Amino acid sequence: MFYSLVLKLKNYPKEINSYFLYSAFLKEIDRYFEERSEKYHQKNQKKPFTISPVYEINNQFFLRFTFLTDEIFNIGFYIFSHIDYFKIKNKKLEIENVLIKKSKNLPALVNKMIDNLDYQKSQLVKDKKVILDFKTPTLIRQGKNYINYFDKQSFDGSFLKKQKEIFGREIMPCPKYQIFYIKTLTKKYDLPPFNQFFGFVGQVKINLQEGDLNYFKALSFFCTGIKTTMGMGQVLVDF
Repeated sequence: MFYSLVLKLKNYPKEINSYFLYSAFLKEIDRYFEERSEKYHQKNQKKPFTISPVYEINNQFFLRFTFLTDEIFNIGFYIFSHIDYFKIKNKKLEIENVLIKKSKNLPALVNKMIDNLDYQKSQLVKDKKVILDFKTPTLIRQGKNYINYFDKQSFDGSFLKKQKEIFGREIMPCPKYQIFYIKTLTKKYDLPPFNQFFGFVGQVKINLQEGDLNYFKALSFFCTGIKTTMGMGQVLVDF
């Protein structure tokens, strides 16, 4: 099962970026689950979770987490149930609510981000229109190079690699699909203490000719490319 939940925040100090959010979450894992925390610190290893940047919507602040295994979901949910804030750079990022259910009182974007998926229950379809909405700058590693535009081969290869790194195997074979629309642009993403990154945002529309719709639904949970634990590569899927 894959999980996606949203934290509604009481405040958002602007000097706190996605790198500090990622580090703060790891510190909470260390504090509450020391015996399991080592594997979540391993360098050059894809993490089974993603963290969005903070979204400001109607003067409210929201932070999305996705979890790709039951273990990390249980860890994350336990942490969020036991803390009122993240302490970052002597600032407090205060948590108002943990949102796990859609509601008509929430902004439309937040409702799209709250979800879960049982990827083992296939949803086989033919000739299905799928819209990939890349919300934050997306940068895909291909060998020693980086791709900052949508390229089908790099995109599929990145998703396959992440599956293998997290689960040790391919769990969702790539279905047969064609791209019929691409509208993206390059956007800068500041991530101190790292360098600035330039990735693509925008929409890609495809026709899923035949296969499992869960392949594309899962992209919302895995996200795409590098630094997905630090706000990059956030993608939402519509049909």
